[in-house]
Amino acid sequence: MRQTGAGRPRFAAFLTSLSIVFVAGLAQGQAPPVGQVPEPPPVGGQPLPTGSLVKPATPQDPFAGSPLLKMFERPLDEPNPIRQLRLAPVPQDPIPFAVRLSLTAEEEFTDNANQSKDNRVSQFSTRLTPGISMRADRPWVNASLSYAPSVFIQNNTISDTELNQNLSLRAALWPTGKFQLNLSDDFIDSNNFQDIQNPGSRLTGSESFLQNTATAEAVYNFPRFRTALAYTNVINQEDQVTFNSQATFTDTRIAHIVRPSVVYADTRATVGGAYTLTRGDENSSLSIPYWSHQGDGYFRYALNPVITPGLAGGYQFQDPDVGRYFSLGRGRATLVFGVGRDGTLDLAAGADVFAQQGNLTTVRPSALASYTHRFSAFSVTGRYEQGYLNNSLSIDNSGVTFTRTAGVFLTTEYFRDLTTTFGLRYDENEYQQTTGTAIVGTRDWTWAVDLAFRYLLARSLFLTLGYTGFFRSSTEASAEFNENLVRLGLTYEYTRF
Repeated sequence: MRQTGAGRPRFAAFLTSLSIVFVAGLAQGQAPPVGQVPEPPPVGGQPLPTGSLVKPATPQDPFAGSPLLKMFERPLDEPNPIRQLRLAPVPQDPIPFAVRLSLTAEEEFTDNANQSKDNRVSQFSTRLTPGISMRADRPWVNASLSYAPSVFIQNNTISDTELNQNLSLRAALWPTGKFQLNLSDDFIDSNNFQDIQNPGSRLTGSESFLQNTATAEAVYNFPRFRTALAYTNVINQEDQVTFNSQATFTDTRIAHIVRPSVVYADTRATVGGAYTLTRGDENSSLSIPYWSHQGDGYFRYALNPVITPGLAGGYQFQDPDVGRYFSLGRGRATLVFGVGRDGTLDLAAGADVFAQQGNLTTVRPSALASYTHRFSAFSVTGRYEQGYLNNSLSIDNSGVTFTRTAGVFLTTEYFRDLTTTFGLRYDENEYQQTTGTAIVGTRDWTWAVDLAFRYLLARSLFLTLGYTGFFRSSTEASAEFNENLVRLGLTYEYTRF
């Protein structure tokens, strides 16, 4: 049951999204090229949203909306790509202006609606989703919008009907030749916990949650130098069940993030750094507010067009208002290697350090291996990474974890009217702190499978069939669950421009 007290943050978050759309619509034409270089993810956690758009929006991801998508959201050439939505994919080709409308009707079956180990509930549900996606590439603005409000009739019971919302937006404006303004927003208001797109998240069940991340970034570009100042506001809101399971209350956590950054690049060398100041968990009734200071830096040198070695590292210090402070450090040697014309191998190896007040300092191996290749009939992406993550900004707020995650995505359009996608992901989380969703020392192992077929029945009309499976085991029995979800639907798409 949603509470009316949640309406104000929801309304404010959505107003932010609409204001960004309005501003982006004031400009016209294709944006000039801007000499920016990428920034790697910061140490000790998920990549902080910078709002940057260094080029027009990324072509549609074939795995748009997959619950496995999160680990593949950090390509080297774009630190903050638009969040692709399964039911409102952004137009692919860079053209002056494009609008795509869609309408999807789906029937969905799950054998564990509450994602619990015991008392499993099977149910059929209906989802009706209009979608709109827009893209503009004009002289002084690049903008991409994906929005999919969804009427979800849970258990096919009209009294349990909900409106879920997903929105992702990016805009880059050039008021002058060197000055650039970047705006971004990601908004989720949902009762479907798969929208988190992270199988390793501890947030499961049937209660509602909201997450909004809005960023404004001012950039000044020189021929080889880029300096920027970004502000990010994060709202995490979830309905919590009381101990007697008879009522709910809404907990809202707000974070303010300020991030200055600089990057210098010439024909071969790239060097950059950033400082991030975070005030997190404000307004929460469950989590303790904190200050976080974080510094990151990297260096890369292109030996030739194929091989680029480098170094990357950072340090984070987080101090709660009440309780023990901790620090995270990371140092890695990196290597990017081109494999043929359409393949990239990305490697990194080093060490992560975690130190919490009153405990011994822990040093553990840190590594990354990522491979992407597009062949004539299919494309494949594989990724493995291990190291410490700070999940304080995540919706489940499970604190610091030592995480191993591996996954592979495969898509093929071998048959003209049939597109097939397959994804497999493994998450292993070892919790280093006791929080509202985790206990120090516990470990989770989660496998997730995503399989989807999309068949063109007639012009603009598609038949979709999908399967998603989650299988989690844990040293804490209450966190374990298995779920099998099957969906069958029809989608009609209409491109206006």
